[in-house]
Amino acid sequence: MRREATLGLVVVTLAATGALFAGCASFEADICAYAKCDADGSTADGPTPDGTIPDAGPDSNVPNPPGCESVKEPLKNPEKCFTDEVWAFVSPNGNDANPGTKQLPYKTIGKALQGSKPLVAACEGTYAEALGIERTVGLYGGVSCDFGKAGGATTLASGKPVGLTAKSGAVTLNGVNVRATDAAAEGESSIGILAESGVDLKVIGGTVTAGAGAPGAGGTTGTNYDVALDASDPKIKGSNASGNAGGAVQTCANLCVETPGLVVEGGKGGIGDVAGGAPGAEGKTAVPGAPATAGKGGVFDGTDCANGRSGAAAPGANGGAGATSPGRIEGGKWQVSRGASGQTARPGQGGGGGSGGASATVGGGGGGGCGGCGGAKGQGGQSGGSSFGVLSLGATVTLENVTVKAGTGGKGGAGSGGQTGQMGGAAGAPASLGIGCTGGPGGQGGQGGGGGGGAGGHSVAVAYSGTKPTQKGVKAEPAATAAKGGDPGETGPGATTPSTAGKDGETAAELDLNK
Repeated sequence: MRREATLGLVVVTLAATGALFAGCASFEADICAYAKCDADGSTADGPTPDGTIPDAGPDSNVPNPPGCESVKEPLKNPEKCFTDEVWAFVSPNGNDANPGTKQLPYKTIGKALQGSKPLVAACEGTYAEALGIERTVGLYGGVSCDFGKAGGATTLASGKPVGLTAKSGAVTLNGVNVRATDAAAEGESSIGILAESGVDLKVIGGTVTAGAGAPGAGGTTGTNYDVALDASDPKIKGSNASGNAGGAVQTCANLCVETPGLVVEGGKGGIGDVAGGAPGAEGKTAVPGAPATAGKGGVFDGTDCANGRSGAAAPGANGGAGATSPGRIEGGKWQVSRGASGQTARPGQGGGGGSGGASATVGGGGGGGCGGCGGAKGQGGQSGGSSFGVLSLGATVTLENVTVKAGTGGKGGAGSGGQTGQMGGAAGAPASLGIGCTGGPGGQGGQGGGGGGGAGGHSVAVAYSGTKPTQKGVKAEPAATAAKGGDPGETGPGATTPSTAGKDGETAAELDLNK
C-alpha cells in the first residue's frame, strides 16, 4: 500500500527553559513503524538517503505521558500521547467556553494560543481566524476530531489579506494549510504567512496560499492658481492708464499657490505728452522664459504710439520617473512605493506696458498683464500591491515539504498629468480720452510635469529581508505573468524630461527584497 506523508509534528521551545523539541515527520497512523525515528537530537530534519526519518532537533524535557513512546509522535500511539497535560485541543465543533481538553476542545485556535500549553492540536476542518502568534508554540493539524488518528486537512482561512503573522518566539506550523484573501485596499499586499523580525519560524507540510495584490491608486493633480480667475480679473489684468499717467505696475503678488515667490509683473504703461511718447516698461519674466519686449514710444507725429508686446508663454515642466520597485523595507515593514511627482511649471511672462501717446496731455499707455501661473505638478501613481506566499522580515525561517502559492501582483497606478497653465492677464487700456496704447497681455503659464507611474506588484512564493530562508522540498508556485507598471502622466510641450511608466513587477520562486 502506498503511504503518503500528510502531517508532521511540531517543534516547540519551552518558554521557561528555551529547550527545543520536535518530532519526525508524522504520517498516516503507523508510518514510524516503517522507518527509524530516534529522538536523540543528533541529526538534521527530514528523511535521510537511507530512508530513515531523523528527529527535528534537540531532545525536549517535556515528559512522555505513560504508555507514549514519544510525545513527538502522537499518531503512533494517539490515545496515550495526546494528553491534556501537554496539548490544548481545538475542533470546529468545540466551544471556547470549554477547557480545551481532548474531550472538551476549544472552537478557535486563537483561544488555545491564549493559554500556556506548548502544543496545540487543531483537528481537521476550516478555521476562519486571522492569527497573530506572540509566543513559543507548536501548532499541529491534520488529525481526526476524536484525536485518535490522522485526519483530513486543517485549514486556517483568515478572511484577511494576511493569513497568519508570527510576531515573536519560536513558532512551528505542522500540517496546517494557511490561506489569505485577495487584498482590497489600493496598493495593499496579500501575504500567506508573515514572519516578523526575531521570530524563529518553521513550517512543515501543508500549503500556504496568498491572494492577489490590489492595484495601486492613480496619482492626483492639485492646483497652483485660482481657476475662477479669468484674464480680465483685476488681480491679473494690466492696469488701465489714468489721464496722462501710464497704467501702474500690476504686482501679481502671491497668486500662485505652489510658487508664491515667482511674481511676474506686467510692465508700467508709458507717460503721454512726451516727445516721441514714453515707452512702456518691460514685463517681468520668470526663468526660463525670455524677456518680454516693452511697448515702444510713438513716432513723433502727435498721434502714434506702440502697444506693449505679449508676454511669452512658459514651457512645460519636467515629469517624474516611474517607480522601479513596488515597495521597500522601512522600520521592519513592507511599505508600498509611488512614482515620482512631476515639477510645478513656471509662470508666463508679464506683458509689456503700452507706450504713451506723443504730445498728448491725456495719453498714458496701459499696463501689461500678469504672467499666468504655471500648472501644478502631477503626482506619481501608487505601486501595486504584491502577493507573497511567505514573507520573512528579519526572521529565521525553515520550510519543509510545503507548497507555497503566490497570487498575481496588482497593476501600478498611473501618474497624473500636470495642470494646464493659467492664461495671462489681459492688457491694460490706455487713458480713455487720450491716444496712448494698450499694454501687452501676460503669457500663459507652462503645463505642470506629469507624475511617474507606480510599479507593478511582485508575485513571489518566498520573499525575505535579512537571513535567507532554509528550504527543503518546497514547491513554489508564483503567478505566471508579472503585473504591469502604471502609465506616466501627461507632460506639457517644451518639457525636456517626460514622465515615465512604472516598472513591471517580478514573478519569482524566491526574492531578496533588499536587492
